Amino acid sequence: MYSSLLLCSILVLFGSISLVEALQISFYRQEQQIPILESSPTITNRMLLKDTALAHYESIVDDVLSEHNENLLTQLSTIIKDPHEIVSTLKPEAKHILASQTEISDVCVAQMPGIIANYIHELTNDIYSSIEGIISSHWKKSDIEYRRLVLDAVTSHLNKNDEQHVLTELMGSLEIINMEIADQLLFVVEQFDLFGKMSDALKSCQSLFSDTVDDQRQEEVKKEGKTAGFISKIWNAFLVSVTQSATMTSNRFDTRNNHGLLSKYILELRIDLQSELFSRVYELARNIYEDLAFSA
Repeated sequence: MYSSLLLCSILVLFGSISLVEALQISFYRQEQQIPILESSPTITNRMLLKDTALAHYESIVDDVLSEHNENLLTQLSTIIKDPHEIVSTLKPEAKHILASQTEISDVCVAQMPGIIANYIHELTNDIYSSIEGIISSHWKKSDIEYRRLVLDAVTSHLNKNDEQHVLTELMGSLEIINMEIADQLLFVVEQFDLFGKMSDALKSCQSLFSDTVDDQRQEEVKKEGKTAGFISKIWNAFLVSVTQSATMTSNRFDTRNNHGLLSKYILELRIDLQSELFSRVYELARNIYEDLAFSA
């Protein structure tokens, strides 16, 4: 049994070395072809690796959006089963989005799950549709330039049979462009302004039902009487005071973004998207390395 394990280990080791040697041979053959390739403007400017990069970033965006969208929509689908839970969960968030003490119609609160789902769909489409343009605007090196870079790294580490050194060199050349692409993708999320769109939608809804809300409020005041009205005024004054104090210590965007399902969604989406984009640059480097090694 132990001899079998030892034999397997040896085979794996020699298999890894053979792979590196095969890649080195492939790159050496390409080195002989590069002067010929560089004489052709069409081939010199060829950027097939951009497709590899595009697939890489689309995969990351798909992974992150799928996870967070599914989590948010699952929460919303659970909430809508109970009207009381809709109001208790989403009404406070609606007030934070509007940054107002104005009473919000329960009808508008009830519409929030559908509004949120529509805007999440729009945000997802915006991010996906922006990827190709962002890659095209930042991916400037041609395939020949990357081949040269990898070939130089292979040559300098020929005796080590260690592709890690080659990948490290390639990662170094990709880090800046990866950072630029990451910044642009995160900017798409920010520019979409989910909270601003939700605010506009709620205000539009409120304008339709404001008369109904005012009538309900007047009826409640009549029923409650003077004592209840006095207590209500004190309580409203207290809420206004607390809100004004919070506004002095943080801006309006931060106040809204520290509360509720949407705040959590946007915060975690941005964090995870940025984390995946930076942590998976090694994956991009390896894909490019293998594409160059086995391409004609």
